[in-house]
Amino acid sequence: MNDASKVFVDTNILINDFLYRHLQRATGLDAHNALISLKSKGKQMYIAIFSIIQVISTLERARIPKDEVAKEVKRITERYELVQLAQTDIENALSHENLDLEDCMQYELSQKVKCFYILTDNVKDFRSFKNIVVVKAKKHKSIL
Repeated sequence: MNDASKVFVDTNILINDFLYRHLQRATGLDAHNALISLKSKGKQMYIAIFSIIQVISTLERARIPKDEVAKEVKRITERYELVQLAQTDIENALSHENLDLEDCMQYELSQKVKCFYILTDNVKDFRSFKNIVVVKAKKHKSIL
């Protein structure tokens, strides 16, 4: 059974939060507010270990200085529980009919740690999954 105190955070939320905090991009405000709200409510927040690699890659492509990327990685590892990806998780993800394999892997990891919610800005790719409530950052207050 999944635990309502556990929230799995999709990579796009981490990136949008950074973009809001460091570049004042309004598109990241909802992600930022959702993360602050979850933290204040004492929710346990989990991320896929590969999300760190995706964040690094995205920030490097945006030409964020290496020291800022390193600070962000440290911040992430201090705030979130990291969920390791095993071969069985990959095999399970590949068995889903959802076309987005990365989201299938995110889902498998959320189930591995028994998260009740997944916070994302990409709701459409998670709608086909069972056993999890998909929450868009903008609408987090109505559910979380």
